[in-house]
Amino acid sequence: MWVAALSAGWTPSGKRRRVYLYGRSAREAMEKAARVRLQMASGPLPEPGRLSVAKFAQQWLSDVVSVSTRPSTLAFYESRVRNHIVPVIGGVQIAKLSPIHVQAVLAEMERRGASRSHQRGVLRTLHRMLEQAVTWGFLPRNPCDLVPKPKATQREMCALTPEQAARFLQAARQDRYYALFAVLLGCGLRLGEALALTWPDVDLEGGKITVRRQVTWVKGRPVWTEPKTTAGRRVVDMPRFVVEALRGHQERQRAEGWLLNDQLLVFTDEAGGPVRPENLRRRNFARVLRAAGLPRMRLHDLRHSYATLSLKAGVHPRVVQQQLGHSTVTTTMETYSHVLPGLGREAAERLDRVVRESGA
Repeated sequence: MWVAALSAGWTPSGKRRRVYLYGRSAREAMEKAARVRLQMASGPLPEPGRLSVAKFAQQWLSDVVSVSTRPSTLAFYESRVRNHIVPVIGGVQIAKLSPIHVQAVLAEMERRGASRSHQRGVLRTLHRMLEQAVTWGFLPRNPCDLVPKPKATQREMCALTPEQAARFLQAARQDRYYALFAVLLGCGLRLGEALALTWPDVDLEGGKITVRRQVTWVKGRPVWTEPKTTAGRRVVDMPRFVVEALRGHQERQRAEGWLLNDQLLVFTDEAGGPVRPENLRRRNFARVLRAAGLPRMRLHDLRHSYATLSLKAGVHPRVVQQQLGHSTVTTTMETYSHVLPGLGREAAERLDRVVRESGA
């Protein structure tokens, strides 16, 4: 174990304050020291003293997270800290944190019935927060590293069959957001991507949609951001039924007197503002599912339906990956591995037909 020591000013009693950074190698310790110097250049480090987890979390959120992450990510962290971390270990001194305290957070979540994926998310947040405590020299190592991650449970994925997809679209024709549902099912866009589209992003003649940004709602307000990855910024090809749905939607907007300029969202509420996802799910999507005689499902499952239907139709996984905006084809294959066994059987049967027809 290597250690780097930095001078961090003076204590109230007049003694020199030192911060110690630990690493498995000299290079790791020096890199941590360099990061702390950058932090000190923008303002004094918090005094360790009897600093509680609650107070440390507050300073971490305001001084580190708020300036380095998206507003939606900050809101996630704030929620996890407020609801799960502070109520259990908020009063513990940050310098005295141990793996048993981390385990206590997870145990309380388990008692309250939180899903394993939610537990893993809170553990990731706590790990990132305590990694900052290590960088600032409050802890010699991150106690989260010594706590086993809750086993991930595979979320049940619901995907429409071709017959169900046809019923869904037929029922959706009577809904204000039929074109939106067609885009989600026919192109696999994320909801935030679809709701952020403006008309210049839609090429009806060429049958393409350009994904440039997304919208999320944070504390009741829409926040517009660019996609997180390069793969997220993409051009998506539209099936004919999506093009036709968007043409009809555009004609309806013109008939209602909307000026189709560069600023007008493709999908708006009755007042012309951005659509609130919770209203869309509760009022429109649920009503269409009932009209189509389909079981309850998540709006996000339309994206899963697009991927599943495309793969089963023989679309190459690389194409599906690009349409979905996944960073790698591996992500696509792992997410939709449940589809692959059937595809393998179909591929074998097609190869058998090709060989037999050649006279073998």
